[in-house]
Amino acid sequence: MAVKHHVGSRDQLLSDLAAHIFEGIDAGVAGETPSAELRQLLVRYSGLTLKNADLVRYLLSNPNCMPKALSEFTTQIRRRTQAINHGDSDDAMLNLLIDYVHGFVFAADAAPTEVSLTLENCMNSIDWLLDVMESRR
Repeated sequence: MAVKHHVGSRDQLLSDLAAHIFEGIDAGVAGETPSAELRQLLVRYSGLTLKNADLVRYLLSNPNCMPKALSEFTTQIRRRTQAINHGDSDDAMLNLLIDYVHGFVFAADAAPTEVSLTLENCMNSIDWLLDVMESRR
């Protein structure tokens, strides 16, 4: 009852928690290229998502709980993918990167304890993709 009194609902509580966790995720990004900036953003997001996989899974299954910080983050990712991928008019690169990160994170979360999937493993593939896209510019 205390949660309902102070927060309102379970959805609101989880949305507020996500807002707190992801607040400022896109602040202070600086790089020489859109790829470098995109990498910074994806490292931040991947790291936070690896630590909070269950919360992110909940947010993806309940989009009405998605905090504004993550919507703004998506806009920042889109801006960089458009700069790299000839406008990325259909958001193909945006969707590929975000889907890859989520797939990696959920696989890492579900992996047996003897399998250690790290942020470095995730970023190796993202770096490869960014290098390919950058070479096509």
